[in-house]
Amino acid sequence: MYRYNDHYEDDCILLSYTWEDDATKLASFPDQELVQKCMDELDRILMNCSNVQQRLSPYIDSEKAVVQRWVTDRDALGCAKLYRPGAYQDAVSLMSYNREYAAQSGLYLSGESFSVDAGWTEPCLRGAVDAVIHICDKTGARFNGGFSMRDYPRYRV
Repeated sequence: MYRYNDHYEDDCILLSYTWEDDATKLASFPDQELVQKCMDELDRILMNCSNVQQRLSPYIDSEKAVVQRWVTDRDALGCAKLYRPGAYQDAVSLMSYNREYAAQSGLYLSGESFSVDAGWTEPCLRGAVDAVIHICDKTGARFNGGFSMRDYPRYRV
């Protein structure tokens, strides 16, 4: 959930129902039906949480829901990539390259072929953010908001 400001009418809920191969199994459902399925599942999860036990669906305006189908969005190709068996280590190697070697080589890697955030962030954007963070770090830029490289993930190769 995300609150844009102090007014409840501007809040939103971001719900990821699944990725790539599993998402294609839900592709035949119309948007509104898929939204309802997601709300039902979210309610089921919350009702089974011993510290919540309250449905969220009464507070959701499903008429304003938006379904982002990465696999059919021509402007978002590569967003819903799923790790294949044995591929995670390659993604980690690519991510660690920017931290360990890019300053010496002058080459910062960015692209849509990897995302070590398990798909939560579109891989191309994630790669670009990673490259920019490391360029800023290696050129002595000051980060805003108290961020430091101690807060940034370090991937073991």
